[in-house]
Parts: sequence; C-alpha cells; structure tokens
Amino acid sequence: MDAQGTSTVTVGKLKIGYLNVSTTSNLILSGSSLVTVNDIEVDTFNIASGAAISGQWVNSPATQAVPASGTAQKNTNPYPIDIYINGGTVNQIVITKKSGSTYVMMNNSAGISMSGQAYRLQPEDSVTVSYSTVPT
Repeated sequence: MDAQGTSTVTVGKLKIGYLNVSTTSNLILSGSSLVTVNDIEVDTFNIASGAAISGQWVNSPATQAVPASGTAQKNTNPYPIDIYINGGTVNQIVITKKSGSTYVMMNNSAGISMSGQAYRLQPEDSVTVSYSTVPT
C-alpha cells in the first residue's frame, strides 16, 4: 500500500491470501499519517517471532495467568507462540495438537522445579501443566 502525500487513507476491506512476515522484513503501511483498515481477512498468516506489523498489532501476545493444575491452555492466536515454564513443582506437561494427537513432554509424579523450559504451540494447540506448586 502506497499512500504517499495522503494525510489519511481508509480501506473498507483488505483481503490477503497469504501473508508471511519474517524478522528481516516487517509489514509497514506507510506514506500517510493515518491508515484505517475496517476489516482484514487473511487466509494464511505466518509471522516470525520478533517480527512486527507496524502500528498497534505486534507479535507479542500477553502473558496469560497460570491456570489451575491440569487445565488445558489453548493457543487461540493465528500464529505460533512459545511458552516458558519456570519455578513451581511440576508433575506433568502435555501438549495436545490441533489434530488431537497428545504428547507427554514431561512426566514425574514426584514433581520437579522448572528452569525456563520452552515449548512451541501452533495455532489451536494446547498445553496442560499439572503441578503441586504453581509455576510462572
């Protein structure tokens, strides 16, 4: 989109078939002081961790509160997210893929203290953490 010399641009609907934003090329709607998009529809959306779509939409999801032990937490974002589990006493970590496949990432009935283990969740995947002392 090039709106050079225009002070405002309003787009009624922007439909993108495939959008891939890497860490080396950010998507920037530039050239005007105000761009308003009323409706965006993206069929396939890939954004690398650390990449940004300029403005108020950035690939930095909010940190969620830790749910009760044994409660699944789903990635409802349209992009993959990395989760980090620190501290607490964790007994089990289970990843459930969108397809329904389940993977036990860690299973220790005695529990262990976590030290920043990272797991990637694709859109619609979920993680279930069972613990006796809540991690962060």
